[in-house]
Amino acid sequence: MEQAIISGIAHDSHGNFVAAWTDSASEVVVQRFDATTAPVGGEIIVGSGTNGAVGMDAAGNFVVAYTHNGAIFARRYGSDGVPLGSAFQVSQPTSDPQYRPDVAVAADGDFVVVWVSNEASDRILAQRYDSAGAPRGDQFNVGSAGDFDLSMNATGDFLVLSGG
Repeated sequence: MEQAIISGIAHDSHGNFVAAWTDSASEVVVQRFDATTAPVGGEIIVGSGTNGAVGMDAAGNFVVAYTHNGAIFARRYGSDGVPLGSAFQVSQPTSDPQYRPDVAVAADGDFVVVWVSNEASDRILAQRYDSAGAPRGDQFNVGSAGDFDLSMNATGDFLVLSGG
């Protein structure tokens, strides 16, 4: 049996959900499920990488954030599992590794990606996006590294708790 590292799960307002994991080939994979836990469609390979995190809006559209070659990327999907554009780099290019992404999505599809940057000293950075995937401002520092957790309410207000 193939070893998988489960890395995230998110649900919509109807109880449907999506799970993300990294497979043995270092690909980030997601699978959609209905509210009865039955798989919907097949597995979706998001891309080469690790540490896939997933967030879902009220309508079932979802965003997957992941680490690829020391940078943070994200890709948006419709509720039917069809990609809404290509994967895009979230973290600004740097020679220092970026890792441990998390993503949260508001009811209307606006979202935020948060990750650890090893630039100078470990920092937790964030970047906000609108529902179409356009950045809302620049990336910004939300804390010092350590364990962190991300939460967002239905209107898009978010909170990052950091142990660092």
